[in-house]
Amino acid sequence: MLSHKLDALREALTEGANPAEAIAEVAEAPPESGLLAARAWWDPIAEGTLNGAEVSAESALDATIRLLRVLEADERPETAQLLESVRGMCPTSVVVTLAQIARTRAQQLDLAAVLEDDLRVVVRIGQRPDFAEGVRAQVIDKDRSPKWQPSRIEDLDPAEVEAILAPHRPDETKLGLVQ
Repeated sequence: MLSHKLDALREALTEGANPAEAIAEVAEAPPESGLLAARAWWDPIAEGTLNGAEVSAESALDATIRLLRVLEADERPETAQLLESVRGMCPTSVVVTLAQIARTRAQQLDLAAVLEDDLRVVVRIGQRPDFAEGVRAQVIDKDRSPKWQPSRIEDLDPAEVEAILAPHRPDETKLGLVQ
């Protein structure tokens, strides 16, 4: 709310105006929500390609590839922009992220379980060469041109993704939030 409107509201309330009427007098319609507009085209795509996937590396990889195919076939500028963005991301991280979302939804994990689960995955991803490459491309050289291994989601080995998603090992740190 602009400060001059606050002054007008303060003055009206000081003069004894009905609060609801005074607020209505200075209120403005909220700006259009970009998120709500995006949901109109994104939700059907997401539900059709990502919903119902089993919680496994292979299933997450298949769902991610289905998502890419749908985005490639869609002619909207928004989907082209999203496709370009996803294609620029680390392929392993994209698939692992979708697998983690599927796991969280399927198992209805609470916040403590999600944080515990994410620590396990983040530590494993941080040990991969892609993490160092992402830091190099974004922070050190700032060339914004990472060379991911592999460079495409379609070339990912499901066994590598499965190793990242595997349950906690006894030698791994836990947050201790989940009993």
